[in-house]
Amino acid sequence: MKNYLSNEQFRVGCRCRRLLWLQEQEKNKPIEFCLELSALAQNYVYGGETVWETELSERSEETLRLAKGGAKVIKRPAFKAGDAVAVADLLVLHKDSAVIYFSYPALNPRRVFCREAGFIMAAAEINGFENIKVMLLLPRKEFVRHGEIDPREFFAVYDMSEEAKMLRDKSYIFSRVLGETLECRGEPEVDLHKNCFNPDSCKYFEHCTKDMPYPNVFKVARLNINTKLQMYNEGKIGYESLRNDSRLTENQRKQIRMSMDKVPPVVKKKELSEFLSSLWYPLCFLDFESWQPPVPPSDNMHPFEQVAFQYSLHVIEKEGAPVIHREFLAEGEADPREALAKQLICDIPEGACVLAYNKQFETMVVSGLANMFEDMREPLEKIRDNINDLMAPFQKKYYYDRRMEGSFSIKAVLPALYPDDPELSYDNLPEIHNGSQAMLSYSTLADETPERAREIRRCLLRYCQLDTLGMVKIVEKLREAVK
Repeated sequence: MKNYLSNEQFRVGCRCRRLLWLQEQEKNKPIEFCLELSALAQNYVYGGETVWETELSERSEETLRLAKGGAKVIKRPAFKAGDAVAVADLLVLHKDSAVIYFSYPALNPRRVFCREAGFIMAAAEINGFENIKVMLLLPRKEFVRHGEIDPREFFAVYDMSEEAKMLRDKSYIFSRVLGETLECRGEPEVDLHKNCFNPDSCKYFEHCTKDMPYPNVFKVARLNINTKLQMYNEGKIGYESLRNDSRLTENQRKQIRMSMDKVPPVVKKKELSEFLSSLWYPLCFLDFESWQPPVPPSDNMHPFEQVAFQYSLHVIEKEGAPVIHREFLAEGEADPREALAKQLICDIPEGACVLAYNKQFETMVVSGLANMFEDMREPLEKIRDNINDLMAPFQKKYYYDRRMEGSFSIKAVLPALYPDDPELSYDNLPEIHNGSQAMLSYSTLADETPERAREIRRCLLRYCQLDTLGMVKIVEKLREAVK
């Protein structure tokens, strides 16, 4: 079966051709994101015929067949253009014109949507459609669900036609370049650029920089990405070339000096001891995982509202007591927060000291639960008020190890404190290695086979458990440091 370039791959290619190629080699293709959102968009206009084919070229042929047969509204249309097939949610045909609707899980239009609109328009024109308008459907951020969702109330509509006209030729030509990229036998040569970090750090960044000196300019903490790229393009890559650069702050130069001089960990024992003495028993270590569904799954919810679906909790009842692990992972409820809140109250001993890593998120989740469930407000507020931040001693430099590379995130601190412990390595986890992957994996559970869903759940539990086990081990290491 021929491998046609899809919209999802077009978006990835707009970010980076090398990223597209690497994903293809891993057969790690972009997920056709948010089928529920697309299903809503298909009903933005009432009635119509649906293209049921799943193979892209057949989907395009069926679109043309329905259009020639007199259909006025076509759901799930596709438009084949060379080695690419542009897909959309709706095609509305008038006597001498056509309106194409496509949706995406975001609250605001972005530049990449203009390029995708151009790609869709070009492909539709190649298929014989004329006087085309391209409309982007995005969830309204102010929408609140009450019962069945009316697509016309849920979506904000953005007319992308002018942008599409300006970009259609370039987008079509670029789609052909991306099609050729997919067929390349060798990895395309693409230098580092802003999109390596936008909207987040590319998962292949370490691969693409494997031949650079290590550590390098991209490991300098809290240095603006534009400055990093400027230094990189100047050839200032390794720490030796950066040591006295005037664009660096004193803390950044200190990070480089400590790394180059292999300075042992710096411990402020007095301040660290004060932090540790502020903790009490029972001592709990808490971490939540959440997702932000673009389509609210239940009433009184907004699009992209934060929904906690999982937590891991390690508990030490008293000094010297064994560490007990407790956990929660939603079973697939539309909104699992009530069940999660009830179990959380049962699992955390009354009056316990609760440690979180970067407590802002955990505090926000527990506060949100307290505001949602009046009957559980009091115990949840007590839990919230007892949350302490394990990130604080690293953020305040009470403990600094050069292997943290200037960062105080748990994914920098834990491997620095336990560099030779494979059980504490996020890299050794199966499938899920960060919160973004956890969120995406959870969002696909309902569409998986039972066997695959069970495997994803096992991976989610292992990932979240490592976060709280890691906190237990971090406290142990800090206590050793002040002896």
